[in-house]
Amino acid sequence: MHILTKLLVVLTAVLGVLLSGLTIAYTSNADAIRAELDGARARAANAESTAQRSAATEASARDALERQVESLQASLTETRTSMNALRTDNNRLLAENKRLNIAEQAYQTSIDDYAARIDSMVEVLRGFQVEIGTLRQRELALQRRELELTDRLSDLESEIEAKDGTLRALREQVVELEQTLAGGPTAGRADAVATAPSSFRARVLRVQRDANNDLLVSIDAGTNDRLANRMRLNVVREGRFLGTVTLERVDLNESVGRLTLRVPDAPAITSGDLVLPASL
Repeated sequence: MHILTKLLVVLTAVLGVLLSGLTIAYTSNADAIRAELDGARARAANAESTAQRSAATEASARDALERQVESLQASLTETRTSMNALRTDNNRLLAENKRLNIAEQAYQTSIDDYAARIDSMVEVLRGFQVEIGTLRQRELALQRRELELTDRLSDLESEIEAKDGTLRALREQVVELEQTLAGGPTAGRADAVATAPSSFRARVLRVQRDANNDLLVSIDAGTNDRLANRMRLNVVREGRFLGTVTLERVDLNESVGRLTLRVPDAPAITSGDLVLPASL
């Protein structure tokens, strides 16, 4: 056998032994690697399952957080809206407070003005009270004087009425004497014209004409005022004599007379004119 062949056989045997060892080692390593790979795959599956569960939990937590964020955002928006409304109300209240302060100052000024006016009016009223007291004293003095003058006037009117009665009696006697001297009939006292009391006063109620176109004058006095038929009364206005009325119908509180004498160019008699006793 050739040496080279022997070397090749030896090399082949050595290579076979080495290959056998490598095969055994590979086989042993392959089983270990396969077992490790299976363990790694199982761990990977467990890790993936854990990751999936973590992802689900995280997604659930994320959804919960998102919902919480949305709720907080809604609450924040509502809070901001409330704050804006409160700011608006605060601004309005501040403006109202400012306006009320201005109004209060104006009212206080008005109150001070009114207080000053009241004080002034109080002083004026005090002056009025003093003046009224003085006027009352003067009025009392005038009333006493008026009473004295009224009493004096009543006395004078009584004297005048007595003198008028005497004068009427004297005139009746003169008329009787004149009729006697003339040879005519003697007029008795029954035919004498009565006169109203000297203190009598009345007013014209109305003026109208009768069928003969004569003026009839109605006055607001009657038998209660001691009036009687055929009495003569004078009608005056503001001290001016207008005419004489002779009574024809006398009731309790109203009488009607005929206008028997009218002053030429005198104003027409109207309601409200003063009625006085006519002197004989």
